[in-house]
Amino acid sequence: MILAGLLSSWLLLSHSHQSIWLARIIIVLLTFIILFFTKENFIKDKTNKSNYHIFKFNFLKGLNFFYKNTNTRNIILGEFFATISLVGIGSIAIQKYLLESGLPASGWGFIYSLTAIIGIFIPLLAIKISNKFLNQKKYLIIIYILQLILYFSAALIISPVFAIILIFFHNCFEDAFNPVNSVFFQKEVPSIIRATLGSLKAASLGLAAFIGTIIAGYFACQLNGQLTIAILALNFIPAIIFYIKIKTPILQNK
Repeated sequence: MILAGLLSSWLLLSHSHQSIWLARIIIVLLTFIILFFTKENFIKDKTNKSNYHIFKFNFLKGLNFFYKNTNTRNIILGEFFATISLVGIGSIAIQKYLLESGLPASGWGFIYSLTAIIGIFIPLLAIKISNKFLNQKKYLIIIYILQLILYFSAALIISPVFAIILIFFHNCFEDAFNPVNSVFFQKEVPSIIRATLGSLKAASLGLAAFIGTIIAGYFACQLNGQLTIAILALNFIPAIIFYIKIKTPILQNK
């Protein structure tokens, strides 16, 4: 992330916008070559059950746990709505806002690199803060509320200075949220189906990312960046409600 930001800013300052695409093509090609010649070490399951039956059993068990355990359901649904906002804003809306703010495109990369450097240390601070000063549930709700305030502020303020603030905190909030939320989720899920529930959660977040991108693309074409961010930010409201509904203390591993 640090190198990507610096490289993109350098390319924009010294070359053209097309150089960014060329650099991306080269990097994707190199990645393909490396993976193509990478050997795979696969150990076949020695049980008598087929992989399909194992998958079906685990999936149904995980789905049943999701249905019965309200805490797990609230966490996944809360993340689902928050992801619609975060992906929609991060992938499309924030870029339109930055263009409209007058912040030079060559400066975007430097700001992303700066937040990437700080992002190395934020997870460590997040864990300490959530454990010492707040419980994890309250900490995560506060992060959601701060994100909601940030994006609503973007709907009212447009300037190069606030654009820098928006990029900075948009990236930092994710680094502050994800490590704590990962621990928070894992405490609720028994270890025997943790991988299954994790896969279910990942699938739901993939769907949320798809929805967020579609919404962002539509409104970005119809409206300006500020209103697009504000509309997407509304999804933080149900996310906050679902996290408030989580019962504490959260269950320990079974």
